[in-house]
Amino acid sequence: MIIGRLLASEDMDQVYDYLGVLYPVGITAEDDHYFFNRDAIAEVYHVGYIDDDEIAFKEEVLSELGELEIEDGEIVPKA
Repeated sequence: MIIGRLLASEDMDQVYDYLGVLYPVGITAEDDHYFFNRDAIAEVYHVGYIDDDEIAFKEEVLSELGELEIEDGEIVPKA
């Protein structure tokens, strides 16, 4: 189950599309989460609640980002 989008793990200089946990277990320990990118998704079983804010976020933010990288601890567009 996806619990986060567009983030980086503390120990890596890589930007990930998603952060997920096993369903239905969720987070049971500090390391029970998985960073991954959209190419790792083979099938979507359920799309959760989507409101106008989510649609605007996808259209205005995600579609404009392009390729990202980590620079000085911040997620920035690739130069």
